[in-house]
Amino acid sequence: MISELRRERAVRVSYQCVGPAPTPPPFSTVRPGLDPGLEPIVRRALEKSREARYPSVHELLRDLEALIASQATATVPVSPPPARNWGLRTTALVISLVVVIGSVSSWFFVRNQRVQRARETLTRIAALSKEEKYPAAYRLLRRVEGELAGDPEFRKLRDAMMFQMSVRTSPPDADVYIKGYSEIKEDWIALGRSPLENTTGPLGYFRWRIVKPGFTTFEGARPGGMTEHTFALAPAGSLPDDMVQIPAGSVVIPGVGSVSFDDFLMDRFEVTNRQYKKFIDAGGYRTRAYWIEPFVKDTHEITWDEAMKELRDMTGREGPSTWELGAYPQGQDDYPVRGVSWYEAAAYARWAGRMLPTVHHWQRAAAISSPFSEILEQSNFSAKEPAAGGTYQGIGEFGTYDMAGNVKEWCRNAVGQRRYTLGGAWNEPNYTYRGADARLPFDRAPNNGFRCIKLRAGSTVAAALDQPIQSLARDYSKETPVSDDVFRIYQGLFTYDHVDLKDTLESTDDSSEFWRTERITYAAAYGGERIVAHLFLPKNAKPPYQTVVYFPHSGGEYLRSFQQSEMSYLGFIVKGGRALLFPMYKGTYERRLETAPAGPNERRDLTIQQVKDLQRSVDYVMSRRDLDHERLAYFGVSLGARLGAIALAIEKRFKAAVLWSGGFKSTPSLPDNDEINYAPRVTTPVLMLNGRDDFTFPVDTSQVPMFNLLGTAAKDKEHVLFDGGHVFPFARIMKDSLDWLDKYLGAVK
Repeated sequence: MISELRRERAVRVSYQCVGPAPTPPPFSTVRPGLDPGLEPIVRRALEKSREARYPSVHELLRDLEALIASQATATVPVSPPPARNWGLRTTALVISLVVVIGSVSSWFFVRNQRVQRARETLTRIAALSKEEKYPAAYRLLRRVEGELAGDPEFRKLRDAMMFQMSVRTSPPDADVYIKGYSEIKEDWIALGRSPLENTTGPLGYFRWRIVKPGFTTFEGARPGGMTEHTFALAPAGSLPDDMVQIPAGSVVIPGVGSVSFDDFLMDRFEVTNRQYKKFIDAGGYRTRAYWIEPFVKDTHEITWDEAMKELRDMTGREGPSTWELGAYPQGQDDYPVRGVSWYEAAAYARWAGRMLPTVHHWQRAAAISSPFSEILEQSNFSAKEPAAGGTYQGIGEFGTYDMAGNVKEWCRNAVGQRRYTLGGAWNEPNYTYRGADARLPFDRAPNNGFRCIKLRAGSTVAAALDQPIQSLARDYSKETPVSDDVFRIYQGLFTYDHVDLKDTLESTDDSSEFWRTERITYAAAYGGERIVAHLFLPKNAKPPYQTVVYFPHSGGEYLRSFQQSEMSYLGFIVKGGRALLFPMYKGTYERRLETAPAGPNERRDLTIQQVKDLQRSVDYVMSRRDLDHERLAYFGVSLGARLGAIALAIEKRFKAAVLWSGGFKSTPSLPDNDEINYAPRVTTPVLMLNGRDDFTFPVDTSQVPMFNLLGTAAKDKEHVLFDGGHVFPFARIMKDSLDWLDKYLGAVK
């Protein structure tokens, strides 16, 4: 009986619970010893409850009392059982049922209150998501998912902000935790145990924590959803306490190209005063074996004795320029040592059995190409004073601290007579983190510091890593686009035969209140392939619709399929009354490549196929009567914005273009795949919207060169900067985008 009661949820009270109906506590736990003789009565009540679907517990209780009373006065059989006192029995029965139903009712009431509070939280989650504060929205989402797991509104909101991702660790079976990069004091959120394949994660930048017994706990920073994560854990005790492990990889630098290197170790913090004092006390300034680089001052080489006279503190003792009497300020044991020359930094590293990082090693550890700039908000660019290591919570991808700000860090590589010093300092603007500075090796400015790396046993620094580097960023001011004759040759690479599209409508979806979605396919211009595309038609406008063709960010190269969550930031176009065509370009989403292009030639070939996909997509727009053939716009984000320089030079049917977070890439490409050779041939009106702290496309070396080289008339192009990095709250630029489309396509009817 009790199991049946539980299956029927005991009583069908009218509390508006969300999600699957919960299972109330067993009656046996709230009313032990319930008389089995009551079973027939309760069964009759249950049958009636199935039919009546009681609007309240009280009405059910009244019916139960009536059933009990009728049982007590029922006709007694000819051979009656031993006489019972039905008055007492009835009273006991009523009391028992009141207790049971009251307990269940209280349980439902309490749960309903929790559910109602959870539903109210959905409004806050939606607001945070709209503001693109995804980590905070995700934390609230996880907090209420237990109460609202089956609620349609909850699922819709969750799906709109979650993206595919996978998390793997070496070795597996490690516990994975995350929290928002700026959520310093918040608890860690458990994702599960690795490997986590084809799971989902939120957009945004997160701190990660990977824990496995017998291995050193990893803490670092990575994006959330829309990527695949791999973490290599080090066996416990295999790493020095003050160092972190940086995986093998490569860095591409102009003039050098891509150089690969093995995994290595790097100081978690900048070298401290305490550590440097040990070097001095060990006779570091008096041991020539640590000072093997030739001393060059004012372009002339000087002797050891002459050099040592230069390397004194403020009182003439051995030590950094900021020390007095051979000692650092009291209470600053864990502050970074500062006021040291490149020679002093190199000598300390050799004494410690380590080395200064090359520019390649430093940039690999700093993940300077990260699209997220949150590290700037958590780093010491206070303009006040340096701070003890780790005071600021600007953690790097692999667990380093203070690579942004605090003190500038010397690197091995030369540029002319100077040596690179990277990362910026507390008394400099935060854009110096992504920039490059180089100083004379005898420079002992108060903001000069350093950190060290250590190679694995048997590893050496490749010559390509150690060689002088003339620039860390491509200097477009010294380059000239190709001539018109050469460009016409490049242009011919994108021509194709205008064969039948053979378009097919594969499915439709009207579930959104704002748009109708059509999944269509049509013939590509190469290889017999078909292009998958999603067309979003607005429900608040009438055909023929103005149409925007979208080219996505590089996340499309990692996701296996298009997700409706993409519409969390694209939906404003359709809500504004325009159709949005989202092709799955070669190498993205459903047409993702299993392996990335192996080199520049494959990358060039892929770009040609993607631009041909764009042209075929415009052909498709032109084939439909419900889409306006004269009011067509291009919309690119990040990768799509960068490639917009090529796409708009080739495809001339666009009447306007909006480019979010775009610019020229900082490294060279093959000439026929280099945006600089295409930008001057763009004539479409272009709006560029960028972040001031963009690491991927820096303002001076990437955004401005692209904008200036666009062939569009000055009156028809505009470049607007916003606070933030490569990924900044896009909600703030939606109005600018719509205004631009209104200006060049006309207002939506």
